[in-house]
Amino acid sequence: MGSALVRTLHSRDQSVVGWNRSPSRLVPLANAGVATFTDISAALDGCSTVIAVLSSYEAVRSALETEMLAGKVLINLTSGSAQDAIDMSAWAAQQGVGYLDGSIWVLPSMIGSSETVISCAGSYELWLDVEPVVKILGGSSFYAGLPIENGNVLEACFPGAFYMTAQFCFLESVLRARRSGIGADVIAQSVAPSLRLLETSLVDLASRISSDDHAAGEATLDVWLNAADGYHVTTESSGLPSPFLDILLTQLAWARHAGLGQLGPSAMLGLLEKADRPTE
Repeated sequence: MGSALVRTLHSRDQSVVGWNRSPSRLVPLANAGVATFTDISAALDGCSTVIAVLSSYEAVRSALETEMLAGKVLINLTSGSAQDAIDMSAWAAQQGVGYLDGSIWVLPSMIGSSETVISCAGSYELWLDVEPVVKILGGSSFYAGLPIENGNVLEACFPGAFYMTAQFCFLESVLRARRSGIGADVIAQSVAPSLRLLETSLVDLASRISSDDHAAGEATLDVWLNAADGYHVTTESSGLPSPFLDILLTQLAWARHAGLGQLGPSAMLGLLEKADRPTE
């Protein structure tokens, strides 16, 4: 990911240097004409903004423990927890460093796209200073708010839990389709329409949550439950476990029991906030 960031900035005529402890990892960047360093003080000399993407927050602190960092802006895009971001912000303040904490919502190959998102949290004034550079890396990047942990919270929620769960739901579904004799070419054709359906539904869902309107727009939770029951019958006939579908059925049955069957999916939000929600 770090190499993708450096390459993109270099290709867009930004003055950028690359740093890594391992000389071998810097060779491709050097071959592309990027100035590279294994010494952090040399890398920081003359830089006003530092973008960190390392294996952990501790690795960032270890790498940047130098007086050369003072007075610069640090944009830390390393994955971590909300508490990691809070602790790093306090550390940066002790170092005399302007600090933004953020998350990258894409794979390395997607850096530089107009649709790519990097979210950054912290001082709004600092965000305005670095926004032009961040938007070179991701054209749809946005400010996530003043609480420094917001970037990591958003990453945990959306490119984290939501995206990763979707990947495993997809694998579960592919396995069921293959067990039924459906070929890889047909499965591949099923991806795009499923994504269009998901995108349309999520936009509507977010709008209804925002307006606190839980009326069924196009399908009630009872309709969802009846459909999911049919999906479950199909799954059982394949002889395969279906943990994600089982959880969906449990949640939808809970919604019907709570009297929400004639409402839309957004009505589930209140139920999901309860500590005693069913899990199986």
